[in-house]
Amino acid sequence: MGECAACGEKQVRALFRSTDRLYHTTDREFTIVECVGCRLIRLHPLPTPSELRYYYPNLYWFKPAETLAAHLEEIYRRFVLGDHVRFALRALRDSDEEGVVLDVGCGGGLFLRLLSERGYPIVGLDFSLDAAGMAWKENGVPAVCASLSKAPFAPGSCAAVTMFHVLEHLYDPVSYIEAAHKLLRPDGRLILQVPNASSWQFLLLGKNWNGVDVPRHLINFKCKDIDALLDACGFEVLRHKHFSLRDNPAGLATSLAPGLDPMARRVRGIEESGTMKLLKDVAYLALVAASLPFTIVEAACRAGSTIMIEARKKSRAELTRVCANFCLGRCGITYYFSRLPLSAPWTGLLLLYLLGCGSLMPGRVRGSIPAGSFLKDIQALIWGSVMRVGTTLAWTLLRICWRCRLRRIRSTRH
Repeated sequence: MGECAACGEKQVRALFRSTDRLYHTTDREFTIVECVGCRLIRLHPLPTPSELRYYYPNLYWFKPAETLAAHLEEIYRRFVLGDHVRFALRALRDSDEEGVVLDVGCGGGLFLRLLSERGYPIVGLDFSLDAAGMAWKENGVPAVCASLSKAPFAPGSCAAVTMFHVLEHLYDPVSYIEAAHKLLRPDGRLILQVPNASSWQFLLLGKNWNGVDVPRHLINFKCKDIDALLDACGFEVLRHKHFSLRDNPAGLATSLAPGLDPMARRVRGIEESGTMKLLKDVAYLALVAASLPFTIVEAACRAGSTIMIEARKKSRAELTRVCANFCLGRCGITYYFSRLPLSAPWTGLLLLYLLGCGSLMPGRVRGSIPAGSFLKDIQALIWGSVMRVGTTLAWTLLRICWRCRLRRIRSTRH
């Protein structure tokens, strides 16, 4: 059965069997299994790279056409992609780093085009030469055909790296996360999106859930799986988003009626008249609209069918946290000293100083320091250093005071 990529466990339990119900690229059945150790869900058996290429049909990405239906679909895609763009813009503003935004798995490049219209330097990367070429031709997006681990970009050159629905397609997602870590600037942002295997849709629909997408999705992540992966690769997760206007309602609609999905019909080469195509597109759009309330509720319960994550490198954040925790640990001695029978006024002032440090440090370091602010991180480090020196001096003075008091007590007894 093979070892689990996350924990190395060999034992699994089978969940169900399924085949390609969306694009009909194969009749072969695959088993979805769950690791008994870490409960990571994955495809079995994994198709070989030579097999996998046949499961990705031509035009796996969106390509605009000249018909009325295609024009309406283009307008719809631009509207729902605004959700992704807003998420990325907030991350870019918070980091305030300079550099390009690299979109891995850029497809036709519409997301990057929307970012470039807002003034950000962009570049796309895709496995498919046709997709990279279409990004250049249709959306004016500079794109290269390569894998991220061998991308022709200098280390530390990216303000952000985005991967929307990429990791679940990879044999080795760790290599991509590590490559993104090298490409990002010190306070750059990694933005990920994957289907959520702990969503209500998966629990209700099982093998019919669109997020399984046999046989193209090799790993089905839960939120905890992604968080653990990022932590192991040197990233700190800043926020999660469980709703995507583009993916969650449309994913449910496709799960319920895969035959109406516009891209599936186009990929499968179903012959349709212009009128029939428009009617099916309208029916699909109505199903998407009907799916919207349910997907909003499940996302509000943190069980949305997708997870969007913003993360940054650990280095500075971890340094700040360690310094803060050290200072807070030192301030914890105030409880011990508050129980000592010291009555000298100046000793009481030292205790008040320590108590003040213990009460101020959590607010100044942990509460009001916004993530991603370089000046605030420096402020926290300086404050932590001052508190460390101050508490060390206070500790030394208290020890001297206590020793003097013991000597006096002993001398009076003798």
